[in-house]
Amino acid sequence: MLFGRTAGATGRMCAAIAAALALCLCAFGPALAEEPKALKGVALIIGQSDYQHVGKLPNPENDARAIEEMFDRLGFETNVATNRDARKLRRDLEGFVGDAEGADVAIIYYSGHGIEAGGENYLVPVDADISALDNAGEKLVPLSSIVAELKAKVPVTIVLLDACRNDPFPPGTLLKLAPGDEGKPIGAGGLGETRGVVSLKGGADAKGSVDGSLGQVIAFAAEPGKVALDGPADGNSPYAAAILRHIDTMGGEEFGTVLRMIGEEVYLKTNGQQRPWVNESLRRLLYFGTPAEAPKGDEGEILRERRQLLLTISTLPDPERRQIETIARDGKVPMDGLYAMLKALGVDIPKDPAELDKLLRGQTERLKHVLAERETLKNPDPEIARHRNSPNRRFRKARSKRRRNSTSRPRPASANFRLRSTRPRPS
Repeated sequence: MLFGRTAGATGRMCAAIAAALALCLCAFGPALAEEPKALKGVALIIGQSDYQHVGKLPNPENDARAIEEMFDRLGFETNVATNRDARKLRRDLEGFVGDAEGADVAIIYYSGHGIEAGGENYLVPVDADISALDNAGEKLVPLSSIVAELKAKVPVTIVLLDACRNDPFPPGTLLKLAPGDEGKPIGAGGLGETRGVVSLKGGADAKGSVDGSLGQVIAFAAEPGKVALDGPADGNSPYAAAILRHIDTMGGEEFGTVLRMIGEEVYLKTNGQQRPWVNESLRRLLYFGTPAEAPKGDEGEILRERRQLLLTISTLPDPERRQIETIARDGKVPMDGLYAMLKALGVDIPKDPAELDKLLRGQTERLKHVLAERETLKNPDPEIARHRNSPNRRFRKARSKRRRNSTSRPRPASANFRLRSTRPRPS
């Protein structure tokens, strides 16, 4: 599974592709990397916010525009579509399949409502209402047929789904492909500002794709059966924000590694409420972009530590995750702080779950103290702030400045140092 794969030595040997679109497919395994070449990438970005009959979603339009700009910077030929009804959404997808012929990589990003029934995922147009469920074959847009057609034409297909697994329709309603069909129950979920999907229905390869296809990646904003948060209004969903943070700044990095970072970023930012999931069948390692120069100084160090932490978390078994989630929730501290402490322990992590629990709960108290101190520095006592900004203080500072400027004696150079806490610093 790509989500759990790390970039190996072969991936590091791949040379950067100096082209507007720098994508590299390298042979997986110990064999020498294939000769890299500049590839053609196409991307269709869809954001559905302004629903007419079901719950509106504030952020998909924002998500779509930001994601489109990101792929455009990476050199993809992009097209963005927002608030599409059934006819336009179907036309956009069919047109994209036609335009994708001759490309090496095709990407669909979808942000909006979506439902699952009978193992099929349906994208929900903005004009869909309860009657759409009685004729879903015409009123909703099934995803598997689009993916199959892309796979038949393009070596690599990637679908990023930030779409609704929670049901925007009344509870208990059934989905029928055509009037008179036997209805199928829709995947459970609630209404609100949440989005999610389930894994694609399995099946035979698309006709003609057996020899030409290098596989596909279907990435979901949340695990099967779980919901994905929409995020703060006028912002981005947690999934879109993580995509923007990591794909946009990880030029030259293996795509599977980036997806793992995205998944763990969402997991941390939502305090364990949402954990992205990937269904992958790629037969090559995939690279986006040319290697980017890493930020220097404190910013670069913090970013490197953050990415190392994300990759470390991705290898942890579920029992340890659940233990940290519980302790963070009980102590009301961010999970990334506890994960950072766990990473710092390294080989010294207690094997006994009870000992580890005791250790982490002790560290939680330390973390709460550090966070409280930081909050005090950020928001000082109002009386202190008032005194600091009082007229007399401003007058004294101005007078002191005039005195310094009036003398020609050299001033000693300021000491150049920083204080750095030995306690882990939550991101």
